[in-house]
Formats: sequence, C-alpha cells, structure tokens
Amino acid sequence: MALCEETLKDFGFRGYILQGPAGQGPGGDNLTWASVDILFDSLESLQGAMANAGKIGADVVNYTDCKPHISFCPIELYLQS
Repeated sequence: MALCEETLKDFGFRGYILQGPAGQGPGGDNLTWASVDILFDSLESLQGAMANAGKIGADVVNYTDCKPHISFCPIELYLQS
C-alpha cells in the first residue's frame, strides 16, 4: 500500500480500504480473498492514476498469482456529527 500511496499521491488519491483475508466463500471450498478499495477525488483523478499505475501492477506479482479484478463505483460518504 505504501507504493500505491507514493505513486498515486499526485492523482487525487484519498486513501484505501483493505479487507481480508477471508475464507468460506460462496459455493464451497475454502476460498481466500482480499479486497482493496482505493479512493480518489473523482473519476478523472482515477483515470489519471490508472494511466500512471504501471509500477503498481508490476508489483502485484510479488504478492499473489491471482489476476486482479478492477472495477469502479462512485460513492458518497456521509458523516454525522
């Protein structure tokens, strides 16, 4: 995650949410998975980051032999005081 922070800091990077590992996935067998949500200011920021994230993609193979899945979902964060 330090590489993500360093590489993406100039592209609207706001932080990340790391989930996992977890097992007992749907359909049996003990699946183990992890999920990382990387947060950006805007879709445009994400697009700029993706165009400059080759270094991050090249580093993934140092941690897993699974093919990463990338998706996009706009979110709204509501905080109550």
